[in-house]
Amino acid sequence: MYRPALTKAEFILLAKHAGIEGDDVYLSSLMTDVQGMLERVEYLRDAAFSGEEPNGVGDIN
Repeated sequence: MYRPALTKAEFILLAKHAGIEGDDVYLSSLMTDVQGMLERVEYLRDAAFSGEEPNGVGDIN
């Protein structure tokens, strides 16, 4: 079962510590961006342990 790298509750708590309130209009967009970055880090970590080069390494977005 898929579990996101960061739950919404965890993200809101981190955002509050960073000074971003839960009703900030950009919070949902920011969460999506952060979630994507965390998933990429996990993917790269898993690839490093398996010895495989992940797709997209070196690609320019």
